[in-house]
Amino acid sequence: MADPAPIFICYAGPDRDVAIALHRALRSAGANPLCDAVDLDPGDRWDEAIPAALRRAAIIAVLVTDRWPPLGEAGPGHYNSDEVALAIRFARRRERAVRVVPVVLDGADRERVPYGLNRIKEIETRSTELEPVATMLRRLAAGERAIRPLPADPLDAALTRRDRLRASGAPADAIASVEALILALKRARLHGRQPTKGLHLAGRWTLTDKLGRGGFAEVWKAWDERIAAHVALKILHGQFGDSAERRDRFFRGARQMAQLDHPHVVRVIEPEVEHDGWYFFVMEHLPGGDLERAVLAGGVSFHGASRRCARSPTRCTRPTRRVSCTAPGDRDGDLGFRLVRAPRAPRP
Repeated sequence: MADPAPIFICYAGPDRDVAIALHRALRSAGANPLCDAVDLDPGDRWDEAIPAALRRAAIIAVLVTDRWPPLGEAGPGHYNSDEVALAIRFARRRERAVRVVPVVLDGADRERVPYGLNRIKEIETRSTELEPVATMLRRLAAGERAIRPLPADPLDAALTRRDRLRASGAPADAIASVEALILALKRARLHGRQPTKGLHLAGRWTLTDKLGRGGFAEVWKAWDERIAAHVALKILHGQFGDSAERRDRFFRGARQMAQLDHPHVVRVIEPEVEHDGWYFFVMEHLPGGDLERAVLAGGVSFHGASRRCARSPTRCTRPTRRVSCTAPGDRDGDLGFRLVRAPRAPRP
């Protein structure tokens, strides 16, 4: 197998240590670096070895830092030194198939990029973060793109596929299948990532069944490995996880619930848990169905439910069909859940 195409490291004298570090990173990345500070043997002639190495190189990486002298001034590593001048000539006149890449380190002033290279797209990085630069240069030397193209957006791909199916006169069921996928992708984008059955959280809780969903969170039945029993997890919707205000409001309600000790209020076990970007709190799980079903089935009258909620009017500010995940006659499942809507009487 042929050796990788050479990558020549061009640098100012004060940046010798950075050049050696980049040489090491390129070696680790599987590239073939050339640097006079490393590859020249004692007795080699600088005026012969450096031009010869530059002419072999497929990539010339020019390190630019604030240690470069201002343009037009002499000094160590001045841009008119042999290797930089030759790199500039290659870049400006395109005398041969070589790619010259300025590597601007540690926020160096862009005005210090040597004349002739300042019209070339550079790499900006820190001298302590050279591994990604080495990978990019290795890809360029191999004739690849340095930066991988972004993966296609799944929603865009699905929309394009639907349009092609329509244009080709595909069967209606094939188009309907793609439209169902488009709808699911749009919902996922709107609501953020969704908890799923089997998700294991914080090394302790495993989701088993979804009990309910509201505008702010979902409630899941979960197995608690520590206490060997089922519990209920209220999980903040994914799209709200990045909002500190939403998280604070969510956990503030849980902490308030945790302070209550009443036979009709569900006990909070853990008022605030965060794991891998999921935000949730843990309640005891009470089997027996939810309040909505109890009312509709006649197990609890609507007026009886109204009297229960009247004891806590802040919890029943508007009629809704949101559920409480509790047994009829037992505890209310969540301070945020409100009274269910009464069934409408049929119109005459």
